[in-house]
Amino acid sequence: MTKLTGITYQELRQTANDAVPQDAPKGQFFDQVNQAVQLMNIVHPLESWTANSSSKGVQISKLSITNLDHQFFRGDLLVENRSLYEFLSALTTMGVRGNWDGRYDGGKMLKRISNSATLVLSAQKGQMFVAGREFATVNHVQYVDENTVDLIITSVEDEIIPPVARGKVRGHILLNGWRIEKKGDNLQVAYICHVDPKGIPVAIFSMVQGETAMQVLSVADYFKKHSAQPVILKHPEYALGADVVLKAHDMGTEKKVVLEYSVSESQEAKKGRVCLALPSTFKSGFEIKANACVRAALIPDNDLWKNMKAVEIWVESAPVDIVVEITPAKEFLLNGNKL
Repeated sequence: MTKLTGITYQELRQTANDAVPQDAPKGQFFDQVNQAVQLMNIVHPLESWTANSSSKGVQISKLSITNLDHQFFRGDLLVENRSLYEFLSALTTMGVRGNWDGRYDGGKMLKRISNSATLVLSAQKGQMFVAGREFATVNHVQYVDENTVDLIITSVEDEIIPPVARGKVRGHILLNGWRIEKKGDNLQVAYICHVDPKGIPVAIFSMVQGETAMQVLSVADYFKKHSAQPVILKHPEYALGADVVLKAHDMGTEKKVVLEYSVSESQEAKKGRVCLALPSTFKSGFEIKANACVRAALIPDNDLWKNMKAVEIWVESAPVDIVVEITPAKEFLLNGNKL
């Protein structure tokens, strides 16, 4: 195994010229994701939202659109002293969703579409005499501007999606959109949802949607007992190269982060870069171990990932699947050498 010494952040940036930013997934599902992104941009600033209620700092509003049976619901909350990527990490790590979503009944990633989007199958628990629902969605992280990131979720169809599970009903998500905006030391978070549950009366489901909009508070409360999770930075300055799968273990149980760069049949090798924000457990030091030639550099601290430590990992061309493991340490190391 070749060991590389650490190089400076500036030096590493100079080697990243061929890393093309990846945004909305090109090709498969592009139209569906693009429509959901545009829909989020349209409905978020509308003045026609009607205030529905207010509870524990969350403003619940609703919006009716002609020709849509169900209303849009949203929850808005000012989240204090939390960074953008801390909040995003709780939304994008499937393994911790059950800690903030009481109706979550499991899920799995079916396919990685791009560096910013995944095909996901998830389930919601039933209530009383109502069967549980499941949803097949694309979950896409959308860069809006230097202080704003969206998580866009919308239903899709694909041949690799399994049949509806026994006892469940396949619902349809027009838009589940999270907008996270940095406001000084705080965050302004909006959660906008429009779901057709298929088979539940509108009046009954409207009450459920009002409760769903309160999840913005549930995510904020998650951090009272749990740490942030590793998350890929979504920012033009930190463009993604190789198609990377981030396997983030729940930081409350196993303090290890695994990156996998898988070589497909159409590729001779994998290369590229990925930028990660790691939770506070890694802030004082970590060790990167890789089975192929990689470089790494610490990314300067930034309020966008406050309370976290960011690192850029550059993978040289390698004709094998590459596995990178990151574990806490007393200093910053790459294959035994200091960064």
